[in-house]
Amino acid sequence: VLFNEDILAVHNDTGTPQGDLIARLETNDTQVWGKRLSDGGWAVVMVNLGDTLSKAQLSFDKIGWTKESHATVKDLWNKNSSSVVGMFPTTPLDLLPHACIMVTLHEAH
Repeated sequence: VLFNEDILAVHNDTGTPQGDLIARLETNDTQVWGKRLSDGGWAVVMVNLGDTLSKAQLSFDKIGWTKESHATVKDLWNKNSSSVVGMFPTTPLDLLPHACIMVTLHEAH
């Protein structure tokens, strides 16, 4: 984490308030945290706090976008980018016990 420039950029983005819990998934073992970024995008962390595999998916209406919104998603760990519509990911993501994923979302206009 200390050398991941993308994650450090989210941490150093002080132009907006810190992140908040925006959703609880499954049996409250999976949480989705989000932080509005100063460039208008979102930083999102999905974390499985449970001891079993969890399915994770975020509908864009949870962050104030429509279910028809198009967005670019960047995985901050593996640097992959993709395009999605209405939710991320388009099919539920398998999160291993105690695992997390951190992405940025930027709405395409």
